[in-house]
Amino acid sequence: MANSFATLIEALRVAQFSLERDGAARAMVATPTIAAFRRQELPDHVKVMVKKRRGKRVSVRGPRNYRLTRLVKARWPEDRQLEAAVATLGFVLRGQADFHITDYLVQCQPGDWMFIPAGISKPDASLPYVLDGSPRECDLLWIYPGPLNGVGLECFISHSTSTATHTSLERGTAAVKNSFLAQLFNELTEQSQHSSHRQQMAHLLSCIVLWLQSEIQEGAAVIPWVRRLDQPVKRSQDLMEEARKHIESHLNQSLTISEMARVLAVSPATFTRQFRAGMGRSFHEYLTAQRLKGAEDLLLDTDLSINAVAHKVGLSYERLRDLFSQHHACSPGEFRKRRI
Repeated sequence: MANSFATLIEALRVAQFSLERDGAARAMVATPTIAAFRRQELPDHVKVMVKKRRGKRVSVRGPRNYRLTRLVKARWPEDRQLEAAVATLGFVLRGQADFHITDYLVQCQPGDWMFIPAGISKPDASLPYVLDGSPRECDLLWIYPGPLNGVGLECFISHSTSTATHTSLERGTAAVKNSFLAQLFNELTEQSQHSSHRQQMAHLLSCIVLWLQSEIQEGAAVIPWVRRLDQPVKRSQDLMEEARKHIESHLNQSLTISEMARVLAVSPATFTRQFRAGMGRSFHEYLTAQRLKGAEDLLLDTDLSINAVAHKVGLSYERLRDLFSQHHACSPGEFRKRRI
């Protein structure tokens, strides 16, 4: 897992270097038509050509995915395209990448960005981005909300040849629950609709890349459930470890069973059952114990005020006093004085 994150962090560094060098000059926004796409400022090396779709649109029906969100609305199987319910951001790390957008093809080089708004047909990320049958290869960094839509972002690296696209833990993949990241991506979606807002897009792209890198380095990332299929670790053990780490790093946030289940890509009922079986107590009992322990450590190791300590561990001042009264028969202030 560490190697996977290291590879991804390096890819994010490459993306950030590109932004520092070129700003938004190499950032493109996919549009419904080739005429609209050509009206934006494009890098000189980018080639745009007509590529009509051959097949028909097939609506995606049936059950929703594992987080109760239908991310794919439709597919064009013959053209290897899909229509997503969320926007997608792609960065070319290596090689020439062919983006087949609606009825046109965009050939991109390393350092190019492609922002694809929701509802615009785009290449299926699981299929090749080398479309001319040549032996060349390309690597892409993808950033998108996915099942974390509204609460965070996922990112991964894909490797394409003319016959297949490969994604794996070793190539790099991570999911980061962070509401600020989600807000940044939403704002990027808004700014992408205005061709005159290139500078705003550059700043937002840079913030997203830097924030993702920081969150991953600080241990706030987990492996998305859809990428875990090749892991030998049992799901129940994996889920408990991720749950524990997520709770420790997000004590100051609102943590509920529904949110934890969403982050870990399971149903609330499954999370509740497996958490009790793995931890020997309910989620709320464990969360309260961790918040109490965090408050004890802060009272002894820092000079923060009682209000600040309560905020740091996600509790109100009144709730913190109640917990110390129950477990230590004293107030938080008295606890600090006695131990000191």
